[in-house]
Amino acid sequence: MKAEDLDRAADIALANPYWNPRPIERAPIRELLQAAFEGVRPD
Repeated sequence: MKAEDLDRAADIALANPYWNPRPIERAPIRELLQAAFEGVRPD
């Protein structure tokens, strides 16, 4: 995956939602993908 693909990946994740106790929002999904792309470990 390239950095320029992260926006599309976020859009795909939102287009195919699954049950989640929290609403699925684009900005946090995009931030998660960016952090993963950069190799940042979650807290």
